[in-house]
Amino acid sequence: LNCEDERADFAQAWLCGGMLEKKQQEQLCLSVARQNPLELFSSLVWLLNLRGVVFLAVDQIDSIAQGNSTETLSMVTELTNGLASIVSSMPGILVLLAAFMDSWENIKKISPSSDLARFSGHGTLGHIPDELLAQALVANRMHAVYRHKRFIAAYPTWPFRKEAFKECLITPRELLVRCARH
Repeated sequence: LNCEDERADFAQAWLCGGMLEKKQQEQLCLSVARQNPLELFSSLVWLLNLRGVVFLAVDQIDSIAQGNSTETLSMVTELTNGLASIVSSMPGILVLLAAFMDSWENIKKISPSSDLARFSGHGTLGHIPDELLAQALVANRMHAVYRHKRFIAAYPTWPFRKEAFKECLITPRELLVRCARH
């Protein structure tokens, strides 16, 4: 995908499960015009496993997980069944499910116990314990933006001075939201 011609669009379409024309397929040196999404995902996990553990982070599910309509029940069951299938069939993958606590409780009520048994533990993010960690979180986030924009900052947390991180008793999400508002 790291090219500036039409091949990047073809590759992205193929990775998203799209069907390629014969010419596009040949340009990308692919043996099939369309790959089964599950096989593609499994292949990517295998490839990434060559470097270490693969983390699959699933977020933004609270709107799905809350409620008790038939549609909600069906979607939550499909979600947990799919994640359980991934965990059991793909060694070397670690699934992280991010949700509000009430969403998690609803998922536990709705989902089959056989699916839930494949997952262990849950934790909650608390407040940032110290100003050095708060600075590191912001510096890490700012570094990604600056690198993308090819900008050289005066210091890692620029434009936020060290004093801004004193007594920072908020969650990581709250900190990053405040930075974004600034």
